[in-house]
Amino acid sequence: MFNTDLNTRIRIAIGFIVFFGLLSNLRLLLDSTKFDLSQVGHDEITQYQKRFDPIREILPERGIVGYSGGGLNYAEYWTSDAMALRNWFLTQYTLAPVVVSITPNHRLTIINGSAGGSTDSANDGLSVRNLGDRMKLFDFGNGLRLLISE
Repeated sequence: MFNTDLNTRIRIAIGFIVFFGLLSNLRLLLDSTKFDLSQVGHDEITQYQKRFDPIREILPERGIVGYSGGGLNYAEYWTSDAMALRNWFLTQYTLAPVVVSITPNHRLTIINGSAGGSTDSANDGLSVRNLGDRMKLFDFGNGLRLLISE
């Protein structure tokens, strides 16, 4: 049928491989231009993490802090509400390498409530209350509070 030598057939095959490889990369490039970059940094996880920006200044660089959140079953955490577990795990992820523990009796305890305030990292909503008995409560105004036992 075709009277071509082996070298010519190999060159044609390599040409087809290169052509289709470039064609697939061109399609990926065209699809990537359709990606909406304005949503980067405004997703739910990033907003959750931004809530913790003011609290990081008070936490130690490493160590263990306590955690309290609504819907969390402290005795059998695996039976807790799914959203409460999600918030605990996201808090651990956000504050790593600090270990966030649900066991009692920590010097620092994060109280994670609903995010009623804004998610910006300014300390405008910070209020400090002295609870007596050498305990202070820092309220960051964004659903986060920090209980410090001195």
